[in-house]
Amino acid sequence: MEPLRDYSANDLIDLVEHLLTLRTRLQRMEIDAGGAAGLFKALRRGMELDHAEAELKALIAGPEWNAVFRRVADLVRELGEDLEENRAAEHCALGETCDADAAYRAANKLLNPVLHQGRCAAQAPLDTERQAYRRDLW
Repeated sequence: MEPLRDYSANDLIDLVEHLLTLRTRLQRMEIDAGGAAGLFKALRRGMELDHAEAELKALIAGPEWNAVFRRVADLVRELGEDLEENRAAEHCALGETCDADAAYRAANKLLNPVLHQGRCAAQAPLDTERQAYRRDLW
């Protein structure tokens, strides 16, 4: 109940009324869609999830996907930088992924490098170059 302590009784009643209204609307939408499965299908259509998934699959399957991440690893080698520190293997692994879930996991390792090194973010903050790289890449 701690999060609700700052609310007055009237505020809480208004909040409950609002939640009940939302619940009623959702139930009406579910009935109109022919059940929960129909409601989820309508949501997917409305959000164009199938189209977005198809675009993502095409991107990952395309030649540019692998080439971009392979190029990052090549640049690290050409510059004579430390491959492990600059995560060349992780870039190559991301380029070689073949599905969205694997790409998400591989990208997460690149986006959260400190957490994947066994340390907490407070112990080893990202340097400004790595932050700029992340900003430019994504």
